Amino acid sequence: MTYDYDNKYLFEANIRRDGTSRIRSESRWGTFPSFSAAWRIINEPFMEPAREVLSDLKIRGGWGKLGNQQLGTDNRKSIEFYPYQSVLAQKNYAFGGKVSQGIAPVDGANSDLKWETSKTTNIGLDAGFLGNMFTLSVDAYWKKTYDILMKLPVSTLYGMEPPYQNAGEVTNKGIEFQLGYKLAKKDFTFNATANIAYNKNEVTNLRNNGAKIWDGFKFKQEGRPINSYGGYEVLGIFTDKDDLESSAVINRDKAGLGDLKYKDQNGDGKIDGEDRVYLGSWDPSWTFGLNLSATWKGFDASMFFQGAADVKGFLQNETIGNLEGMTGKPTTLFRDSWDAETNPNGKFPRPLTGTSGFTQNSSSANPSDFWIINSSYLRMKNFQIGYTLPKSVSDFIRIPRIRVYYSGQNLLTFTGFNDGFDPEAPAGARAYYPQVKVNTFGLNVTF
Repeated sequence: MTYDYDNKYLFEANIRRDGTSRIRSESRWGTFPSFSAAWRIINEPFMEPAREVLSDLKIRGGWGKLGNQQLGTDNRKSIEFYPYQSVLAQKNYAFGGKVSQGIAPVDGANSDLKWETSKTTNIGLDAGFLGNMFTLSVDAYWKKTYDILMKLPVSTLYGMEPPYQNAGEVTNKGIEFQLGYKLAKKDFTFNATANIAYNKNEVTNLRNNGAKIWDGFKFKQEGRPINSYGGYEVLGIFTDKDDLESSAVINRDKAGLGDLKYKDQNGDGKIDGEDRVYLGSWDPSWTFGLNLSATWKGFDASMFFQGAADVKGFLQNETIGNLEGMTGKPTTLFRDSWDAETNPNGKFPRPLTGTSGFTQNSSSANPSDFWIINSSYLRMKNFQIGYTLPKSVSDFIRIPRIRVYYSGQNLLTFTGFNDGFDPEAPAGARAYYPQVKVNTFGLNVTF
């Protein structure tokens, strides 16, 4: 339903009713309403004196709910489609000294599941100045996602995979700004749009008294972002034998000079899982962009920048390579490996092979802030410049329009991330192919 009174007072309301077979029949239907309203202040009579400067002014707000019934990525249809009831799967068992095929329940069921729900409230302001030569848009929002469908750890005595529960609660709070500018004078036009956004993500409830839920290099915990890195804090590299012998290490028998030196957070004289700490998030707190375009007579140019800040990237596994196997493919990072004689000032730990149990420096076996590092960046995503032949030339050769151009992608990147690695790579990416620079020369002919 929409309502518009005199192009000043705007209102819209929606309601949706969704059902899913992933929830038992008594709870499988969810109702999700939403509404929004706006006031175009600029159209009020009392704004008449300000219209020479102020060309647009509107405030708006909205509230709504949305449901989610999508489960995890177990890629086992019995879990994803029927989590509310026990489903049998093929399993082998020993009988009479032989392995026989059979069936058994392997995943816990939860008949009390209901829809995961997101509730969002937002307010905004739109303004234009000097005939919309300058524009401003501001949005602030608060989003709460609750009854999140997830699995929580269970005791090994349970004997099956943990069931899905409506166990999580996450909030997102943020603000977004967009500024615009446009200019047109005779043969020249120029447009610029800049945007910046801040978002704070936080897990507010996991129903587990604040304990960490670990999954390799990532974890979930109340008070932290939903996508949090975790691991050891690195104090440097062991270069002194006395320092090595007096410090806590992961495996004393295999420790040596050139290894990463981890901080013993709880002071118990050993490095173990209890010393792992929060190391940041792969979801940026800040994102920003800039879009520029201009024309002059037959020339045109445009460029687009985007970036992110307060974000971490992870150099893991195949990303950095290793020194074992036929597909190890070690990267150039290993050239700066510490060595007492040849490279005593090396910034990279001594190279080790995990097959021999030397995993203390491994990014996958022992994630740390040596591998989880700042990946804030600013990148020129696109740049294009072109020239359209004058109409007199086009008419002479009897072709309505001819344009030649150059286009480039990912031409410039400013980042503190390691050289040769893509700051936009997904968290913990192993087989990710980095974005490449692309240079294109082209010709557009219109008949």
